[in-house]
Amino acid sequence: MRVLHAVTLHSPSHAFGGPVRVALNLAKGLRARGHEARLLALGEGFDPWPNSVEGVPAQLFPARRLLPLGFSGMTSPALLASAGRLVRDVDVVHVHLARDLVTLPVALAALRAGKPLVLQTHGMVDPSEKLLAKVLDAVAVRRLLRGADAVLYLTPHEREGLDAVVGAPPLAQAVRLVNGTPAQEERPALSGPPRILYSARLQARKRPVDFVDAAPAVLAAHPDAHFVVAGPDEGELAAVRDRIGALGLTDRFTVPGALSSAEVLAELRRAHVYVLPSVDEPFPMSVL
Repeated sequence: MRVLHAVTLHSPSHAFGGPVRVALNLAKGLRARGHEARLLALGEGFDPWPNSVEGVPAQLFPARRLLPLGFSGMTSPALLASAGRLVRDVDVVHVHLARDLVTLPVALAALRAGKPLVLQTHGMVDPSEKLLAKVLDAVAVRRLLRGADAVLYLTPHEREGLDAVVGAPPLAQAVRLVNGTPAQEERPALSGPPRILYSARLQARKRPVDFVDAAPAVLAAHPDAHFVVAGPDEGELAAVRDRIGALGLTDRFTVPGALSSAEVLAELRRAHVYVLPSVDEPFPMSVL
């Protein structure tokens, strides 16, 4: 069986986070079972340009930022022109759907081609009062959610949100599929001073500055503790560095920036404690 996994963006910094990780894990699982699974996405920041990601064949189109809307404003004219052909060449199209100019067109192309379509929204399609979201919902999102052969959701809360987006009646083809991760090697026994890790995107929702603010309380009990704030910057890096400096804790913090998947696993194995300060996460891959 030939399966195409479409996701918005892949980059060396893993800026798009969990959806790419899930897509790769699922593609690897399918390939291990003898299926032909591959990845379709925008690409950004590569040199040289890859034709595979972690052993999964990948077609990455150079990202163009058309609108100042973060990931939602990125697309590729070449990808859009190729979408119909790409979906016709496979047996199943699995789209990691967001309100953007990549996954929506690919999903619509699959629907038009009559291909079996699986949508997985990762908490990215929820009720919104934003004008752009309302327009996209009216033009494409509701049609896709109704027309898909399966809509995968993570939690009952996400299911309620999807039903609210489409309106009555509720989605009949919704299937709960929680995130998973491949089995890992057993972590070695740890020694030495406590090492406390934050490894996620540096964005306000994940509250990396609050991680820094907690350090003095930890140091009061464990004066030799060391803290690592790792991840691609999505607006909070400067605030993190400023707060570390204001607290006089520069020698207690390491801020390595974005890490590869292998580097993330290495940091997790070194850490005594992992902290994700978010209060609102759909189903965080970093915690898993």
